[in-house]
Amino acid sequence: MRRVPVVVLATAFLVGSLAPPAHAYLDPGTGSYVFQMLAAALLSVGFFARAYWHRVRAFFGRKHGRDPRPPAPPDER
Repeated sequence: MRRVPVVVLATAFLVGSLAPPAHAYLDPGTGSYVFQMLAAALLSVGFFARAYWHRVRAFFGRKHGRDPRPPAPPDER
């Protein structure tokens, strides 16, 4: 049972040591920028869904080839 963590750690070390060196720098503001972009994308999708919800619901709720209005009540004479 104790071998599993050792194997996982050894594999992680091996993969980490085989990775080529990265000659790049990510400043601390990069994480904030990525978070802002993700938040903006989620809010845009939410706004779009709210603005066009009636169209999307009507499209998927429609039965093709049938009149979407309920039938008229019969005449009682």
